[in-house]
Amino acid sequence: MGFPRALVLREFIPGPENPGEMVSQGSAILKSRTWLFRFAMGTAGGLSGLMFLFLVTVFFWRRSLVDRVSLRLIALISLFDLLHSIIQVVPKVQDPVHLRLSLFFIDFFSFGSIYLSSSIAFNLQMVFLRKSRAPLPNYVEYLYYAVPLTVSFLHIAPQYIYAATQGWIFNGEMAMSRTPEFLLVFGLGVLLIPYIFVLYNIVTSILVMYSLYAKQRAITRVLNSVSQETNSLLNESSPITVQDKTSASASSASISVSPKERQQLKLARRVYKVSVRIALYPLAPMVGLILMSIFQLRQYFITMTYKSDVHSYVWLNTMSFFMFPTIAFINFVIFLTDPAVLKVIDEVRRSIRIKMGRTDNFKSSSSEFHSPGKKASVTISETGVLSETMQVDSSSLISTYDPDKTNIYQSDGVFGSLAALEESRPFASAIDGLQDDAVMWRVRTSGAGKSDCQDLL
Repeated sequence: MGFPRALVLREFIPGPENPGEMVSQGSAILKSRTWLFRFAMGTAGGLSGLMFLFLVTVFFWRRSLVDRVSLRLIALISLFDLLHSIIQVVPKVQDPVHLRLSLFFIDFFSFGSIYLSSSIAFNLQMVFLRKSRAPLPNYVEYLYYAVPLTVSFLHIAPQYIYAATQGWIFNGEMAMSRTPEFLLVFGLGVLLIPYIFVLYNIVTSILVMYSLYAKQRAITRVLNSVSQETNSLLNESSPITVQDKTSASASSASISVSPKERQQLKLARRVYKVSVRIALYPLAPMVGLILMSIFQLRQYFITMTYKSDVHSYVWLNTMSFFMFPTIAFINFVIFLTDPAVLKVIDEVRRSIRIKMGRTDNFKSSSSEFHSPGKKASVTISETGVLSETMQVDSSSLISTYDPDKTNIYQSDGVFGSLAALEESRPFASAIDGLQDDAVMWRVRTSGAGKSDCQDLL
């Protein structure tokens, strides 16, 4: 139903003798579905609580595994979602002041989660889309949290102050007043700022994912080229002719990658691969914001003129049950694929396996330690188990950007200390666009196979 037609219907077509009866019918149906609302909110709060508890527990157990800006932001988002669900589910005091305060915090936590997701997008932009290797100022890390919370407060507080001056409980009562000004106030005051942030999230996430996939493809092409060259030269089934040697030499001149550099390339490619999953976090609020827009705008055009309006009223309010739980559920699904979460699970498994392996080894060979051969076998077995914990996991390379560790970006030339370490610079000719990449720079200056690249995300 279009906007002009709705106004005409309201002004000239009389409604039922008792329009409140239609509202009562819809409210009765919604009351019977209260269990669905509580179930959805309780599930969302439970999942958010699990995420928050997991991150806090791992933070105190082994901080290096979750020491990352995006994970700290996810922990704060999870806390906001948990508090939001608690306020929604717990019965409220039927007092205008208490109701207005509860609804204020519900909106503050809801929009605060959206703005915090934009901080994740900004962090991704600073890591993967920024050309300069200069360290960010120290105060940037605090802005990740201060800006979203400030914007959320400045966004919500004026709405509730205005609603209080009008004698309303919350700003949504403007839609019930059926005034055309609602569209202007709702569009500019309620939805404009969240849509700007969500649009920024979408654009940034798409650009980051495109950049990461492009870098993965570039590295894969180089590694495949080197592998084909190696296979052709080491293939014993076919003799190597002078022409093959000439072509191989020409290829080596264009792409000169040592075994160490090949390992660094593979390590950087793994970092790019797992970083794509982190770029999904800023996209989660998009679904909830779309549902909220549909709910509010369609609610305005329900005139309670036709019996079908009861169905629309019930359907919209039922849909509103899932606006917040949808975002929380999407965040939880992305969280389960987060490289840091998978890393923690692997660490727990390794710890259990090491503990059980040591116990089994000592139990099985405790009576044979006097035999040098048996003792050596036990030592080798334990070393083999311990060596598994020293394997490099690409997820350990993704952690918090720490502006204090400026040695990450120190350079005396194009590649800084790396130029003094290696005379050749094969990456500059083999892969264009990766010379100033933060991941590649960190991998190269740290050395391949090391797990101290902790200052990216």
